[in-house]
Amino acid sequence: MKKLVVILLATISMVACTKAPSLVITADGNAEAEGYAYLSVLGSNEIIDSVLIENGCFRMELRDLNPNEVYNLSIPSIRMREYIFAETGELHLDMSTDHLTGTPLAQELSEFLMMLEEQETFDAYDLMMKEAYAEHKEDLMGAVILYYMGYDMQAEDALALYESASELVKNTAFMKQAAATWRVQVNSSVGHPFIDIEVPYEGKMQRLSDYVGNGRKLTIVDFWASWCRPCREEIPYLKEVYERYKDQGVEVVGVATWDEPEATLKAIEALGISYPQIINAQRIGSDAYGISGIPVILLISGDGTILARGLRGAEIEEAIIENLN
Repeated sequence: MKKLVVILLATISMVACTKAPSLVITADGNAEAEGYAYLSVLGSNEIIDSVLIENGCFRMELRDLNPNEVYNLSIPSIRMREYIFAETGELHLDMSTDHLTGTPLAQELSEFLMMLEEQETFDAYDLMMKEAYAEHKEDLMGAVILYYMGYDMQAEDALALYESASELVKNTAFMKQAAATWRVQVNSSVGHPFIDIEVPYEGKMQRLSDYVGNGRKLTIVDFWASWCRPCREEIPYLKEVYERYKDQGVEVVGVATWDEPEATLKAIEALGISYPQIINAQRIGSDAYGISGIPVILLISGDGTILARGLRGAEIEEAIIENLN
């Protein structure tokens, strides 16, 4: 009898230790995929699972996912990422088409995002987003759609939409993070005082306030990086306004963002940049101003008020002319 009890307990223990996965993800279709595929909670840098990609394929078995979060499946070797939900069943990723099939919500979102890319005008894109959000505002697909919508809106409008969302949507890690960014953007938007930043570099403290006011009428601030092609495309405009208006009380300063000092210095020389730079700011400036993508170009008055944000190309000089006198 005792032997039977021991056998039963051992069997129960083995079953518990080999609990069936609630979600199985398989992927194939791209021979260039290699290394590892990683799973993390969207909005968190913590990797909760990973799997080796072999011969352009992988299989990931997942257990005990949080039904109140959205997950990020990333494949760095082919720069692909997918949104995953805590659904039960099998999910297949065709890495040649970036398309998910299988579990209902993940497949629907994947198909929606593919159709979204096909929209030829912003109005069509915007309408499709709003209709999908209205349909999914009580589920986690709605959270992802709101995330996309928010970054096409003014921060004030995005934050208002977030505040009116369901508790499920608002309490996901990535939407909390997005809301925090939008709040910072509101506080660093047009009409608000500029936010000073301090960046240590080579034993000295660099401050944005060193370039604002103090006899200057206007200051252009460019958050940029050497590796960022759109950033480099703005440099000729910035060089031109610096040379044209520096003797009229206009300053231009670059803030090297998410970049290594050596790469920044090399780009400064290659691009012939003569206006001052705050080197090695990394995330200091972007966190202070709620920046999630660069370049971001600001215009600040002599008294420290933000006059414009998000300037590009010819808009830079237009804003200077409008506010110089």
